[in-house]
Amino acid sequence: MARRSLFLVSTIFFAFTLDAALLFGPERPLSPIDYAPPLGTQLPSSIATDGNEFFVVWVDGMFERSGIYGTRVTAAGEIRPESQIVIHRGASSEAAVVWSGNAYLVFWTDSSTIMMAKISREGVLLGAPRVLLERAGVMGGAVVTNGTHVLVPYMTLSPDLHALLIDNDGGILSDEVVARGTDTNRAIKAATDGSSFVLTWTTRYSQHGMQLFASRINAQGKVERDRQLIAGDFIDDADIAYGGGTYAAVVRLTGSVPQHIVAMTVDRQTLVPAEPVLLDAQSHEPAIAYNGSTFVAYWSTLRGLRATTFPTSGSGLPKSVIVNSVVSSSPRFAWNGRNFLAVWMDQTRGDAVYSYGTDVFAQLLDSSGIPAVPAPSLVAFAPATQVMPAIATSGAESYVVWVERTTDKPAGRLLAARVAADGGTEVPLEIAGNATVAVPPRIIRGSSARAIHPRSRQTRLRRWWHLDASAISWPCV
Repeated sequence: MARRSLFLVSTIFFAFTLDAALLFGPERPLSPIDYAPPLGTQLPSSIATDGNEFFVVWVDGMFERSGIYGTRVTAAGEIRPESQIVIHRGASSEAAVVWSGNAYLVFWTDSSTIMMAKISREGVLLGAPRVLLERAGVMGGAVVTNGTHVLVPYMTLSPDLHALLIDNDGGILSDEVVARGTDTNRAIKAATDGSSFVLTWTTRYSQHGMQLFASRINAQGKVERDRQLIAGDFIDDADIAYGGGTYAAVVRLTGSVPQHIVAMTVDRQTLVPAEPVLLDAQSHEPAIAYNGSTFVAYWSTLRGLRATTFPTSGSGLPKSVIVNSVVSSSPRFAWNGRNFLAVWMDQTRGDAVYSYGTDVFAQLLDSSGIPAVPAPSLVAFAPATQVMPAIATSGAESYVVWVERTTDKPAGRLLAARVAADGGTEVPLEIAGNATVAVPPRIIRGSSARAIHPRSRQTRLRRWWHLDASAISWPCV
């Protein structure tokens, strides 16, 4: 994997003149330009396809990089670091992307203002982002297009659920109230049959439980019908998709009964649901998509992502397949007519599972949800963090050591480079793969240079390495 460094470890050579003036230069880079997974938390927000390639949008929560990012993914599932773009800088909670027919449209909320940006098929930002609506928050998982117009569900401060219909340039066509006083959970999702839309939402929690409703919205943005799909003690997540002349929904229910996910078909016109089918227990974050012949449902478990095909008849549910076996969450999926692209948040690369530090990965799947390529690919890239440089010199030559972090774990690679008297530098060598980032490394000069660093933050035992002009020797304790 190529990596780009955030802080290039550099050397500056100087000399004193007779009048004691300090002269610097020239500056010489010691470390290569590297790409690496970003430190901190990255959250996948949305994914869209133009029918061939994909475009993925995510939120970076790291303070100095906070904002909304996007990247192209080829039809073969390839992701290039140079394709990554910054769409918006600043704190954001979620974003949505759809393909409008000639460009990708990205929506997000910035300080109670819904913003919109247009991005070309090649992944280039087309002009500055524009204000779409004030005093509102977009429901990122529910933005959908019927090929002509875009439905942008949003919440007011009340909170009331609205359905905003816009054209592909962001012009507002209609703004309808769907429900008042609704819950702002992840059950707010939408799908389209190519003309009208169906929007799901829940009532607010009460002692009587919660209900999941579906609202049919016509091509002009008018609400035509509401119908309850299911009720339960607590409903916090759902998804809906259209295909084969019908809608299908997946719902997560919790409460007095163990948490579980069910799937059901929903009549296109009447919104009457079929009998729910159990998909899995002790699971969360359901999603569903149509592959051209049948629905494929996805969900997260403590054992990784799972998937199963879901026939429109709602019967004969096959056994689920394994998408991945890592602790992951926030899965997103899109179908380009040949393959699904799955995107998720990997929670295993931080200091501990479920702790600070997550990365966004993607993998191409076949029509049944089975991985079509051997391994997932990293989606979000950032400059590798290089910290705590130390230097020692004999007067004729110098040695520089530093720590490079590529994960959120409390350790990184200890690198070293020799600098000649004329300022010439050599390719850095890795001398340790588990140097703690809590204590800076040190170099001791004598007959030879020795680099010292703590092995981990759980022990005081340190290791040292001989550094000489020709090679770096094996460590001694």
